Amino acid sequence: MIKAWREKRMFTRKDRHSADIVGLLGKGTSFEGKLFFEGTVRIDGAFSGEVATQGLLVIGDEAVVHAQISAETIIIRGEHHGDITVSKAVEIRGKGKLYGDIHTPRLIVDSGAVFEGNSVMTGEEKADNQISESEGASINDPYTEKNLATA
Repeated sequence: MIKAWREKRMFTRKDRHSADIVGLLGKGTSFEGKLFFEGTVRIDGAFSGEVATQGLLVIGDEAVVHAQISAETIIIRGEHHGDITVSKAVEIRGKGKLYGDIHTPRLIVDSGAVFEGNSVMTGEEKADNQISESEGASINDPYTEKNLATA
């Protein structure tokens, strides 16, 4: 019941991200193909293929993704296999796992997360690169337990 409440809150919160949410691939679902979008998409199921966006992609705790991804920002809490090219930031949170190469100006890896691959730091934010274990250094993820509880 709490999980359903949290998912409902994710789509009803009155913050700057709520207008951008354009899709959710829920737990227990599977999709193979190409995903193109603007705004924010969260994947909690299984996805295989290609993703291209100028928005935010969130790979949820139980998600398994096998894809080549081009995005503005990506937050990985589940498991991702494939190469990523990002214009703003890649964040691997909690027990997130990333198996593949990254091209990004900003990389944040939490303690306990897994990253196996190569990282190429690119773009304008190169001077601000960081690999951090602190939550204080993380980008604003509207789907964290803390943010959902205080919304």
